[in-house]
Order: sequence, then structure tokens, then C-alpha cells
Amino acid sequence: MSKAACSSRRTPHRAYQRAAEVGVAKRDSIVRYDPALGLAPVFKPLSKSEPRGKLDVERTHGDLKLRWRGPDELGVQDETVLLAVLLLARAERTSLTRHDETSAAWELWQGLQARGFYDEGEVIMTTASFSALAEACGRGDGGSSIKQIRESLRRLSEVTLWVSAGPAEASSRMLSWIVGDDKKVLIAVNRRLAEGLTGTHSVQIDLAERHQLRSTTAQALHSRISSQIRQGEERNVIVDTVIARIWGTSATGATLRKRQQRVHEAFNDVGSLPGWTVERIPNGRYSVKRHKTKSGESATATEDSPSNRSRPPAPELV
Repeated sequence: MSKAACSSRRTPHRAYQRAAEVGVAKRDSIVRYDPALGLAPVFKPLSKSEPRGKLDVERTHGDLKLRWRGPDELGVQDETVLLAVLLLARAERTSLTRHDETSAAWELWQGLQARGFYDEGEVIMTTASFSALAEACGRGDGGSSIKQIRESLRRLSEVTLWVSAGPAEASSRMLSWIVGDDKKVLIAVNRRLAEGLTGTHSVQIDLAERHQLRSTTAQALHSRISSQIRQGEERNVIVDTVIARIWGTSATGATLRKRQQRVHEAFNDVGSLPGWTVERIPNGRYSVKRHKTKSGESATATEDSPSNRSRPPAPELV
């Protein structure tokens, strides 16, 4: 057996370090996130040299069938922007329904294109400057960073989620956004993401931890295992399962070997975080433990587990 934690790790980019130490650290850096989205290969490492394909990902989560579709695949940096939006929404948010009559609220609600049972109930709206969004993303607030955030918001707003719960069906865009008169961005997230924020169903992802990771593969891995492993829990993680959850497609030959290498490096990176202990064990697996925070707050509460205290730790993550 060999410990996956690295004794010497590259210093994070200055913008990431500043966000972790100055920006995100001033707030609670824990993002409450949709568990189904956290485990699905919706956001994955993309090659900069290849054009984005179309997004089409299906997942069964408990009694729900979910499908995310969009004109562009979503990258790991797109997920970072979404997590930053949700982090800011925890601190400052407003409930929004289809009956709100202000022009901004109406425009945001129309942008979500909610149908079926998603056409009722509340969603959540937040307001932030692009500089605050960039800081929460672990970036500087220069023109290129703001441009990338705008592009991510555009891609996220073009993604539609379809949900089937028995005979009932619903659909909605992932989010909608507009720029207000004061140059701040107003963002509404769909009902499922809103339910995660309010604790109806959620997992917890530490955005400050994410900013310390060196690669998009490591960030994707961190999102997947954070969506499955509770604080204080230890599980054995199968490498091939992680690969499937990160990329969502099968691979053979050189492509598979490259992905395996990137995942092994990602486990090393996650294992260097103070909140995790990672150990490589036989048969293509890792033993992964997520440590409790000082508050001892549990990291996972999903539809499949309404009470964390009533769910025993699972020994194998499959």
C-alpha cells in the first residue's frame, strides 16, 4: 500500500490562493449542491484543442430519472462558475416564483423556461458583481476572466434538465441570468438547485478545497467523491467507476491508460488536502476518508438518505 498524499505539492495559482485565503475564506466555503448533478458526468475535463460536442447525459437517482441536454458540453470550469453562483446565493438570495411581477424577476423566470411541476414553487435568485463571481471562482477580475465567466453562464443557461418522477414530468433550464442597470449580474437557478441550497436535498462541496487542486481532473474527482462520501466517512473507491463518472464514456487502449494516469494523479492531489486521507489499495481501488469539519456537520443529505444519522457508511463506492 502507498499513501496517495503528496509531501511536496505545487503552490496554487495566486488568484486561487487569494480566493482561498482572502475571498472564499471570509464566507463559508461549503456549497450545497444537487447530489445527482454531483455524481453525473455533466461537467468533465475537456480538451482545449477539440471543439465541444453536444451535452446529453442521463442518470437515475432514487426514483427520479434525470436528463441534461444542451448545445455545448460543459467543462470543469463551467462547474466552478456554477458552484461560485451557489456559494454567493447562500449568503444573499431571494425567493422567486412565476407570480413575481417585477421586470427583472419576470425576465429571469421566463429564462428558466420551467414546465410541468417545475412551473410552480420557488426558485432562488441572487445578485452579484462580476468581480465577486470571479473571486469566488478563484480568478482575478480582469477582462479575460469576466469574459470566461460570461461564456460559462451562457452555456449553463442553455442547458435544460428533464425530470421524470413516475408519471409526473418537468423541465427547466439550469439557470437564467441578466445584467442589471448597476452592471451587476442577476442569476436565478432552477428549482432542483434551489432545493439543494435550502437543504431539501444536498451534498456539500468545499470550494476552497477545489481551488487548491492542480488539474481539472482532480477538481472533477473532488466533486464526485464529495457528492458521495460524508464527512467522517471512509469508503473504498473503484478507479474504473470514477473514470466512468468523470468522463461518462467508455475508453480502451491509450485513451483508457491516459485517463487512469490522470485519475491516479488526481487522487494524489486530493490526498494532499487537509480534509482528506487517500490511500491506494489493491485491485484498482483507493481508500478515501473525508474528515469532519470543526462543526462536525454532515456533508451529505439526499433523497436517498433523509437522515444522515440513520444511514450507515457504505464500504464500497461503486
